[in-house]
Amino acid sequence: MRDAVIASTGRSSLIARHRLIEELPYFLRADPDWTQQHLIAPLLNDDGASLALWRAIARQAHFTDVLKIIGGAMAERATDRRLGRETRRRLVFSIAIESLHAFREGRDPAVPNSRVQQMLRTLDDEVRALAANAIQQFVRELSEKAPEDGQPEGEEHEIPASAAALFRSAAAPFLRDVWPQERSLATPSVSGALADLPATSRGAFAEAVDTIARFLVPFECWSMMDCGLYSENEEKRLALIDDEPKGKALLRLLDLTVGTSEGAVVPHDLTDALDQTKEVAPVLVDAPAFRRLSTSARR
Repeated sequence: MRDAVIASTGRSSLIARHRLIEELPYFLRADPDWTQQHLIAPLLNDDGASLALWRAIARQAHFTDVLKIIGGAMAERATDRRLGRETRRRLVFSIAIESLHAFREGRDPAVPNSRVQQMLRTLDDEVRALAANAIQQFVRELSEKAPEDGQPEGEEHEIPASAAALFRSAAAPFLRDVWPQERSLATPSVSGALADLPATSRGAFAEAVDTIARFLVPFECWSMMDCGLYSENEEKRLALIDDEPKGKALLRLLDLTVGTSEGAVVPHDLTDALDQTKEVAPVLVDAPAFRRLSTSARR
């Protein structure tokens, strides 16, 4: 049946390959040689038909086995403006998540770190911000991961790592060794995408602020929710700022992301964050950053 479908010509052939390549992981496991010839080879062509196939690839996230084969080409297509922004965002997401998993598992990545770094450097700002947000999503979702429903009783499953451990084993080295370090790439979009990583990293809050500080610039932060310190249902998370190092880190985070210019956006609940900082680190009330932010909060 599949050979009959592949044997079609013209638009029918493209539609058939589009449908089949959406299930690329399955076909690679079932018949790698056939998949290489009939799905991957057309994907790697530089023509209009291959662009349509990349849109199909982007319909789901891909992981190590697939990226070992097409990861290099995917990194190239992620910067190809002939593809729509949403398609490029999804390709970048797969590559960033694979790189983070490689750090967590202590293995070589499917796509070399140098190639991922060059991709990130070349992306437009909005897509790069998506990659920055993927780091927080990785830490949050893996730390919350629970055993799947229906798992047989007694079957071993991976114990979810803590958010702090995930930050230290994966997010921190990714930001240090893969993320482009140029200050010119520190933009409000990227800053906003990274600002909630410290709160997501929980016990590693202060370390996370230190790690992302060079990438932070003022952005339109309307609420502490943008820094991960409120949940979507308005639940306060400021209690995780429970010692002086975290208080200092929170003050530094706010100082870097709340602008100093006239008319800069000031979070409406900035006072709550400053009160928490004052509670755990009273000495900070005399710091220039604390005084500036207190003045801004009263505007």
